[in-house]
Amino acid sequence: AETRDYIEHRLIAAEWSGDPSISGDSIQLLHQFSRGVPRRINQFCSRLLLHGYTEGKRRLGRDDVREVLLQLASEILDPEIIAEIEALPAMAEESAQPTGDLIGDIAIAKPEVAEKMIAGDR
Repeated sequence: AETRDYIEHRLIAAEWSGDPSISGDSIQLLHQFSRGVPRRINQFCSRLLLHGYTEGKRRLGRDDVREVLLQLASEILDPEIIAEIEALPAMAEESAQPTGDLIGDIAIAKPEVAEKMIAGDR
């Protein structure tokens, strides 16, 4: 929950409007590989958002995070991390659809945050 809250805080500070949305599974995976370290979370999220932009995605799911983690691991040439990421099961495309546990679904998950965004009070 702390990783999700941290990511939401950083996105809202950057005037994020909920697009792209990031699935709860993605946040769990980011937490697992970042070990909750803010610097790593920032690196992973920056690359994930770049991936979403270049691929024209409006929703970022577990498979997107997996792809970004593989890219980052290959850049540091760590075969142990690469093997761990490759062992992650892929998810069916339909499971990346909104489930109510999305950061992008702020109005449901965090109505007070949505109200602040609408009011322009950051």
